[in-house]
Amino acid sequence: MKTIHYLSIIILSFSSQILLAQNDTLVGVLRDISDKIIKRYPVTLGSQNPITVKTNKHGVFTIPGANLNDTLFVTIKKTRNIVKVPVNGYNYITITLENSTFNAKRSFEPDEALKEIMERERNKIVSSSVMNKEEIQKTGCRDLYCLLRRMSGITFADGSVRIRASVSLNSPSDPLVVVDGIPMDLSVLNTIPVEDVSELKVLKDAGIATFGFEHVALLDVDGVKVGLTGIYELAEHLEKKQQVKENIAALKEAGAELIIVNFHWGIEREYVPNDTQKTLAHLAVDEGADLVIGHHPHVLQGIEKYKGKYIAYSLGNFCFGGNSNPQDKDTMIFQQTFTIKNGKVKDDDKINIIPCSISSKTNSNDYCPTPLNGEEKQRVLDKIEEYSKQI
Repeated sequence: MKTIHYLSIIILSFSSQILLAQNDTLVGVLRDISDKIIKRYPVTLGSQNPITVKTNKHGVFTIPGANLNDTLFVTIKKTRNIVKVPVNGYNYITITLENSTFNAKRSFEPDEALKEIMERERNKIVSSSVMNKEEIQKTGCRDLYCLLRRMSGITFADGSVRIRASVSLNSPSDPLVVVDGIPMDLSVLNTIPVEDVSELKVLKDAGIATFGFEHVALLDVDGVKVGLTGIYELAEHLEKKQQVKENIAALKEAGAELIIVNFHWGIEREYVPNDTQKTLAHLAVDEGADLVIGHHPHVLQGIEKYKGKYIAYSLGNFCFGGNSNPQDKDTMIFQQTFTIKNGKVKDDDKINIIPCSISSKTNSNDYCPTPLNGEEKQRVLDKIEEYSKQI
């Protein structure tokens, strides 16, 4: 049995993305000696910090954040022999298993028969803070600013590049941009020919990347595959149903054992979720989400338990710089402990609500979120309970 703790501290009001570590992506195909694909079969990369995934219905496995100089391990079930397959620096690998040996074809490009399937699988989980040469060429961009606009979580304001919901690493407003391993000043980006760039990274030194919109992410937490997706509802409302379905399906296909959906939705300063929020939240759970969290209203909304899964409709602000003294400073940390047994999420009610204020001061916003105690703590808990009854 594996138990993981998921602590959700969401910075609200301007983000539908979450930040995660990412590296290169390895895509492979597993076949038996008769050349038939092997479905739903575990494959492990590395021995010190192993990453284990399962092949999908096409026999394809995808490992984001892979060390391409590492070794794959596949256990033959009948004999329990462990087959070691060196990756040797390639992005694509086709493995044919025999009783205790293997044949492997490694390449920078998949073979033609499986190219379409493998490309689709590889693109389902993509680090939007990293673009390799192949991805750069696909954009058709002629300058690096165009490429940055293609990376989710990147916005432009007053001619500057910004990371939504994050403080810059190298200045108060500008992110760190790394071109072919070299940190670059944003002022010189337009002087670099796109065709000369092999790799573009944002926030490389922080070890984080973004996900959201059509991009999903898979994170290994103590050997459990946690799938994360962010949906921006404000512009298209219920038209986002299809994206909810596709993103969750992509995470399932990638082997996610636990799925968390993060929505940017609702109406500012409304304490009760609207019908669109409830419809999308219920859809997410119906499709396989284990937890749904939301933000954008800038105030707390209630918590609903639907089909055994929790929906925290709005966590309120947390660390919020948009107002020097907001009237409503109440917020919370929603904490849930999940128990994973045999790859399945066990139904339990291990949640913890930590009432907080977005400021340590009552008459101003000092941008220091502070847990509440005593009467103030109980007041916020009562407030959340009352809002929950109105859902």
